[in-house]
Amino acid sequence: MIRRAQDGIYFKNNIPKNFSEKFNKFCDFSGEEFYFSRNIKDLVLFKKLNIIGEWPFQAKFHAIFCRNVTIYFDKKTTDLLWRRLSSRLHVKGEIYIGHSERITNFEELGLRPIGINAYKKVV
Repeated sequence: MIRRAQDGIYFKNNIPKNFSEKFNKFCDFSGEEFYFSRNIKDLVLFKKLNIIGEWPFQAKFHAIFCRNVTIYFDKKTTDLLWRRLSSRLHVKGEIYIGHSERITNFEELGLRPIGINAYKKVV
């Protein structure tokens, strides 16, 4: 999956209808696929991370994508993960989760819902 993410090749039918023309500026298109241009891909780093182990970084993020991960954990581990992830967000940063997941204690974590499966750090 890391290699696939690094390749950054996606199907055109996955582009949301409401994406602006700015999106096209950062992508290249070929047949039924699109991929992010090299200058965008060079800004992204993909690595393996054991999310319940020690984290090798202290940095904060503007966006965290953690989709369909907590469905495999018990409530205690899930609550711990949400706490850890929210603590790594900048204020106004966003976390995106899977459609079947919810952060039930979002207010306690300084988050507010901004959609069905997204939250924004407010504190």
